[in-house]
Amino acid sequence: MPLDRLHKFLAHAGYGSRRACEKLIEQGRITVNGQVVAQMGVKVDPTADQVRCDGEIVRKERYVYFLLHKPRNVLCTSDDQFGRTRAIDLLSKIPQRLYTAGRLDSDSEGIVVLTNDGELSQYLTHPRYHIPRTYLFRVRGQVSADTVKTIEGGVRLTDGPARISRVRIKKVDKSATLLQGTISEGRNRQIRRVMSKVGHPVIKLVRVQIGDISLEDLKPGHYRKLTPDEVQHLKDLARQGEQSDGALRPAAAATGAPADDEDGRDPGPDAGAAAAPDPSNANQPRRPKNRGRKRPADNPGRKTPGDGLAPASSDD
Repeated sequence: MPLDRLHKFLAHAGYGSRRACEKLIEQGRITVNGQVVAQMGVKVDPTADQVRCDGEIVRKERYVYFLLHKPRNVLCTSDDQFGRTRAIDLLSKIPQRLYTAGRLDSDSEGIVVLTNDGELSQYLTHPRYHIPRTYLFRVRGQVSADTVKTIEGGVRLTDGPARISRVRIKKVDKSATLLQGTISEGRNRQIRRVMSKVGHPVIKLVRVQIGDISLEDLKPGHYRKLTPDEVQHLKDLARQGEQSDGALRPAAAATGAPADDEDGRDPGPDAGAAAAPDPSNANQPRRPKNRGRKRPADNPGRKTPGDGLAPASSDD
């Protein structure tokens, strides 16, 4: 059997991102056949070598992939000191240890991918892969065609230029406009910041699509398995995005900051609206004692995403 690099083997076993697993090795917490490994580059045979983390045998898990409709006020993180509901808590029946692949901030709802596949998690998290994500967002005021051109052309934020592509006006009423737009750049709370910049603050935001994978009729708090074709689609998108220079590469890419326009780890109930990005992307190193995860029922189904986004108040 081909040998695996140790940090890659650990990531595939669900111990976090590859970078997080490198830290486990550097900290001397990993042994191979009884010997502590503290340097990079070691390779292991998953069928013959015994690998342990903090004394616990590491077993390579079967990869699982789920699509969750994350409700508002649910966090995409592996740990929350305030004990609030996390996305992984909504998959209580899944025996594998899951991680959110990419994030969606607490104020937003929509689809997120949860998996124990470290490679796919990296693809959906790092900005260099440019995986497109599509949103429906309701904003204050009547958005004009000229404003749409401005949004698509790009506005300057404090951390550099940012834009929303493929913007469509879905519905306009006296006090609000429903828009659809796509992000592939990867910037913290990008849609909210761009729309505020042009004078139309976001009232409600729902992620309806990642690549060609759609929200469809998945209800908030429900989830379904991704098909093998869908998993392959995401990996293909990531590889294509990595090969492309991209028309507009944000400053975040140069620093390795997490991708996702609506990313941001919620710092606590008393914190301000602008959450800081979580550079560890919720893929925290696995600790043997933290096993008991409360993780509602599967709700499969597919159809083309609709245009509807229920009218929302400003506190949605």
